[in-house]
Amino acid sequence: MTVGSPGNGGNFGFDPLAVRCSTGTTVAFEWTGDGGAHDIAFQGDTETSDIYSQSGRHFEVTLDEPGVYLYACRPHEGIGQRGGIVVEE
Repeated sequence: MTVGSPGNGGNFGFDPLAVRCSTGTTVAFEWTGDGGAHDIAFQGDTETSDIYSQSGRHFEVTLDEPGVYLYACRPHEGIGQRGGIVVEE
């Protein structure tokens, strides 16, 4: 997943916006270094990343339970930087 992709009037998007995967999949987030500082903040009890502005892979999460996992970049959530992961068995 790319963090800081073009979207929402600047580099305030995720690419892709949503993905579908199987339980036990590790999802990696790679920052572009564009659009300022970003984080990954899941709704609920799923782990949240720190805020980073430099490019690189800074966060991974393994999703072991089926469901819909919604997340946002807290600094840019108000302008629409949100995404989701659908996890199936």
